[in-house]
Amino acid sequence: MVLNAVSRIAAVSSLVIGFAVSPANAAPRYIAVPLDTAAGLASYGTAINASGDVVGNVAPDDAWYGEETRAFRSVGDKTQELGTLGGLTSGATGISDDGQIAGWSWAADGHQRAFLDSNNSMRALLGDHEDTGSNAYGMSPDGQVTGWFSP
Repeated sequence: MVLNAVSRIAAVSSLVIGFAVSPANAAPRYIAVPLDTAAGLASYGTAINASGDVVGNVAPDDAWYGEETRAFRSVGDKTQELGTLGGLTSGATGISDDGQIAGWSWAADGHQRAFLDSNNSMRALLGDHEDTGSNAYGMSPDGQVTGWFSP
């Protein structure tokens, strides 16, 4: 009986010591970094890659998601708007580890199109296909895109 009580005390002691040491020595996993945007604009990130590059949307403070937004890429302390496919709005939804960006943009023909931006060159993901709409929802680290398409 005494041995059983000593075993429990030893187990509880090592458990308490383990909890006490772990958090104090753990390095922070994330650091909050403000994104650089122009005055009067709001921004929100939608994806981050292994290098810490962020993509998302920048918009006037009073805009709703998808209204007057522009896709952006933020690398270090530099933020760059990506533009559109000819329409008024765009949004970035994913970034691969090599920096390719997927998202959506309104095109000049009035349809929403999924896009792929590679080396600062945005193109419709499905080319000139006569679809009624498409959107890229995300991107894997190796560049695979997920989304929807409506013929």
